Amino acid sequence: LILCGDFNTEASHPVFDSFRLNNLSEALQGQKTTLKIQPKDGQHRANAYDHIWYDRDDIEIVQSGIIDFSTAFETLIEARKISDHLPVWIKLSVRK
Repeated sequence: LILCGDFNTEASHPVFDSFRLNNLSEALQGQKTTLKIQPKDGQHRANAYDHIWYDRDDIEIVQSGIIDFSTAFETLIEARKISDHLPVWIKLSVRK
């Protein structure tokens, strides 16, 4: 089982307690995946709202990450014309 998407809340929120109780883990571990409108204190990511939850008994996460396309643009406003979310990815191994 793999559940992924924009959940509009951090993985630590109690709404995900049932996921954790049912043996699901979050692959991205709090990585911020949304873009701010303007950078602040040298940071341009805002929230860890995009998640990839997986069944830790059946799947091992080999690698995970975010594709920060925003660095290819002059400003965050330009990057946000593409999306205010950064793509997320995992490389996994299925346990036998």
